[in-house]
Amino acid sequence: MKQFIIDLFKLEKKPVKGLMAFEWVVMAYLVLTLIVTFIMYTSMDNPQAMIFGRLRIVAITAAMWLVYRIAPCRLTRFARVGTQMALLAWWYPDTFEINRHLPNLDHVFATWEQDLFGCQPALLFSKALPG
Repeated sequence: MKQFIIDLFKLEKKPVKGLMAFEWVVMAYLVLTLIVTFIMYTSMDNPQAMIFGRLRIVAITAAMWLVYRIAPCRLTRFARVGTQMALLAWWYPDTFEINRHLPNLDHVFATWEQDLFGCQPALLFSKALPG
């Protein structure tokens, strides 16, 4: 246990220089939803909060990257991942707000799943793990 804690704070020999792959995915999603927010600006309930929330996410990601650059160890790398995972709770209501304005396409995706897999994985999953 003692060695594990020491390893958490040991500086990495080859730290990641820029954003990690999942952070690039987050930034791509952020830009995509920001564009959609601008397009739907007049029909959304509170688009200003969504826009400023995205600016906060960019600031948080940059701050976590800076902390990692100052002290590149496993703990700060984990903090970067943990921060983005925690922000998922913030993304879900925003995704709902955007999806509220789009048509329901569940039947299209169900057809694609049926054609691609020969079944609907979501239904099989719910049968395997009921409740």
